[in-house]
Amino acid sequence: MSRSALQQALQNELLTYEVICPGVGYIQSRDDLGAARGEEEPCDSYAYRESWRLHPSSRWEQRTENFTCVGKLARSEFSRTSCDVKPHRVEASADSPARALCHTISEHGWSLHDALGGRGPSPPDVMHRFQCELCGEASLRDQAKNAELEAELRAQDLQREQEWKKTNEVQQKRKRLEKEEAQKRRLALLSSPPHVTTTTTCRSAQALGGSGTQADEDVRRFNLLKIAELKRVCAVNQLLVSGSKPQLVERLLGCKMHGRLGSRCPRCGNSKLELLYAPDSDEEPHAVQCKHMKGRGRPCSFRREFTTATKASVLRGWLVDSADGDLHRVGMVVP
Repeated sequence: MSRSALQQALQNELLTYEVICPGVGYIQSRDDLGAARGEEEPCDSYAYRESWRLHPSSRWEQRTENFTCVGKLARSEFSRTSCDVKPHRVEASADSPARALCHTISEHGWSLHDALGGRGPSPPDVMHRFQCELCGEASLRDQAKNAELEAELRAQDLQREQEWKKTNEVQQKRKRLEKEEAQKRRLALLSSPPHVTTTTTCRSAQALGGSGTQADEDVRRFNLLKIAELKRVCAVNQLLVSGSKPQLVERLLGCKMHGRLGSRCPRCGNSKLELLYAPDSDEEPHAVQCKHMKGRGRPCSFRREFTTATKASVLRGWLVDSADGDLHRVGMVVP
């Protein structure tokens, strides 16, 4: 027998069930064992499966008799400081003890027959595996490097997440400010007093179906209400209730001048609707949209576009008073 054949035969003698050690050993499962021995996977391998677990209670001890070291795997394929070590025999005696790292492992096995019969996996089989001093110290170094790398990756992920949240908060704040400024500008356009109203403002107010004086009077009456009262009126008209007082007044004024959908959101059933205006025009709305957030930043997809000619067929409802009569109390007449 040649030397290589002899080494292969000796190696196969060591590649037994007793060298399987998940997490740290060279052979970590039955499949690895069969592959190392050059065996083909049996056709009925699906009939039995096992789940291996490495317990965190590894400890150093002095061995006074020969044992089999389970070897180790390299940290990665491209690692320069770690390499594969196959299982090998270690000689030890009472006169010359060998330092070994003892690992506690367990195996949960189950067969297809047990699984189909509803019996579940077998009780765990707890065993001990050993690494020689060199392999044990190398495994501990690899574990420390892996833990350091995982901590570094977690820190990078956390930093990216924080940066994303910060960027998202800045963008959301900018969008809120832009929206609030647009609503304030639209409110100021509709309620400009006659003695300071420009030709453009008068034309805009007339296009909205009323005079600047009437819109200014409506704004004055809306401003007599407190924020809680404005929110009650917005809620009964299926309008969005978040935002500052000028935003609430602008929504109610737009509802009074243009109308509303007249029902809850047909897609999600919530009352968080809002009229949308074109960025270059504060005069006429072009769509009604639901602002409800379903969770995880997913908005409701309901949005209905319309034109000046089709607005009446979409915005079928008109401004109504709350059950407490908030609008009636400030002298505003609504249907």
